[in-house]
Formats: sequence, structure tokens, C-alpha cells
Amino acid sequence: MKIKIKYFSKDYPRLEKIGRASNKTIELEDFLIGSKLGDGAFIQRTPNHNTYIVFKHSELQYDYLEWKYHYLKSKGYVKSKIKTRNWTTGKKTTWHNQYYFSTISVPDWNRFNKYTIKELLDKLTLASLAIWILDDGNIYEGICKIACGRFTVEEKEYACNIIKNNFNIDAIPYEHPTNPRKGYIRIPRKEYHKIKSIIATYMPSNLDVVINKLGKINTSKSDWIDLRVDSIKEWRKNEGREFDFVEYMSVPCTFKNKGISYGKGDIIKFGLGVAMQLPEGYEAEIRPRSSTFKKYGLIQTNSVGTIDNSYKGDNDEWMIEFIAMRDGAINRFDRVCQFRIWENQPSLEFEEVDKLENEDRGGFGSTGRD
Repeated sequence: MKIKIKYFSKDYPRLEKIGRASNKTIELEDFLIGSKLGDGAFIQRTPNHNTYIVFKHSELQYDYLEWKYHYLKSKGYVKSKIKTRNWTTGKKTTWHNQYYFSTISVPDWNRFNKYTIKELLDKLTLASLAIWILDDGNIYEGICKIACGRFTVEEKEYACNIIKNNFNIDAIPYEHPTNPRKGYIRIPRKEYHKIKSIIATYMPSNLDVVINKLGKINTSKSDWIDLRVDSIKEWRKNEGREFDFVEYMSVPCTFKNKGISYGKGDIIKFGLGVAMQLPEGYEAEIRPRSSTFKKYGLIQTNSVGTIDNSYKGDNDEWMIEFIAMRDGAINRFDRVCQFRIWENQPSLEFEEVDKLENEDRGGFGSTGRD
């Protein structure tokens, strides 16, 4: 199905063909191997204790952490919630939000603390390689570098041989001349399509960490298509910083230096940078991404937006309005919402009856009752 689309900015990231991907299921063992080689902290406090894992990522990788959280929670290994804390870099002048969660302690996971690096690499699969790259990899201009500062020279060479022999991917060890912890495995540009294919096979393609490392992958596990903020149509500032709607005032604004900061209680209407001619008989639904509130503290004012196929003129730009529940900041082209199209509801005719003649289910809130 083709949809005509107009962009309001030349530099707005273009939407690509979207379809369902046949993502393969990641087995728990592969998930754990990739996490052990990557950012997962396997903690066993004493020999008498069992091992639990702490996963932590920065705010920019929150949805990747959230994916890990739900993956393990669905298997019964997580009972806590995702938490946040501030941490500093350098001279403690730059503060970042860091998100993390811990699993329960599992006796079977004690073995991971006994594995050597080579034994972990012997268990490496394509799925665990995908997680390792997303955890510790950096991809720039098609060249993939996997950080492995804790590896010895011999272990880096061993890892390269595993990647070459098992997956037919060329890999070269790199040693920093003065700092061994800055060593990495380099996968050349010619192998980029293989790396992209591996990650697209096993990981959701709409994760920020996937897009930042690989760009937009055409196939997606979800039918929902991400949209970005392109302009500010209206910004009603809450001068009292309380939810007193009488004190709002309209403030014209544009993105300066690509970003803006807003205060709690502000209402901002963003232009989403696109207009579309939807197919006859279809309408679009716009709703926030799952990470929008966590990242930006923004809630869509009307909960869900609907666009019918009569809204299709050259100036009919799609928009979304948010209310800020806390102080925050946002950059131009940040992804804050998503849309999909549905067929219009057919005509309905209501027939009034005295009884429905069906068995009662139990009233409101009855789902899930024993």
C-alpha cells in the first residue's frame, strides 16, 4: 500500500518502507552470554550466595534497557522496577540520568562467574553477538568497533578467530599503544551488511540504540511508525509552575540550537513535519511512544489523536500536543510519538432489546479473576 507524503523540512529523517519482521526468538542462554560479554554485571556476593545481574544504561538507551527488562520479566527473573540515579563524568561537572534494574538471584547463573573469556566466546552465537555489539559496540561509517578493554591480547585474537570461523565475518584485534583498556575488535566496513542483518534478525528495529548504531532498518517488529518533532506551533507557558490553566500564555517559539527547555505544566503543540494523503477508507491514530513520558515527562493532552483521510492538503501538517508533568528538554527530530493506519469502522445499526440473553461475565474489572 502506497501513501503520498509531504515533508515540511528538507532535513527531516525520511520514513521508510515498514513491514513486520520475522525476528527470531533469543534464547535465554544466548541473552546471558551476550550480556556477560557486554554490560551485564553478574554479581555473587559470597560463594554461599547465588548470582543476580544488574543491567544499567544511560537515558539515551532507556528503551533498550526496557526491552531487556521485559524480556527477563516475562521469564520470571525480575520482580523490581526500573530505577534511576544521577552519575557524573570527568570532573563531576556533567550529570547524566542512568537507569538500571536487578534480577532475582538464580543458582544456575553461578556458572557464569566461573567461565573464562575463552569459554564464553566458545558459546558465542549470532544472537549473543547482536547483544554484545549493542552493549559495547560503536558503529561509525560502517565500521564496527566492539570495546573489550578487559580482554588480554590473546583473548582479543581468540575472539576475532571465533567471529571469523563461526560467522564468516572478518575481525581484527586492535591494541591501544598506551592504554590496554582502550583496546577493541574492529570489523571492517565490508562486513557492515552482515552486522546489520544479524541485529535486524534478533533485535527490535525501532530501539533507539539500533537506530543510532545502524540507522533505520526497513523491517520492523511493530506496525507502528515513529514520528519526530519538527517545529513548535504553540507553547503555552505555565508562569506559576502549577497546574493553573488560567495563567497560561501563548509564546511563539522555534527550535534554537536544535533544542528547547520547558517547565512543569507547560503545554506545547509540536508540528510533526509531515502531511499525508491516506488511502480512501482509512484513518491514522497517533499516540506517544512507550518511552516518551520516561524521557521527557510529557503526556499527550487528548490521549490519542485521530487523523481522517480528508486531512490531506499541502498545509495539513500532522501535530501533537503535550503537557509537561515535570521540567525537561527536547531536541528537534526527537522521536516522541508513533502512528499506524486503520480501516474506518463500518456503518452500525443499533437494535434495542429488553434482554441480551447471554451469560454475565462478572461486571467491570472481572478479567483475570479466578
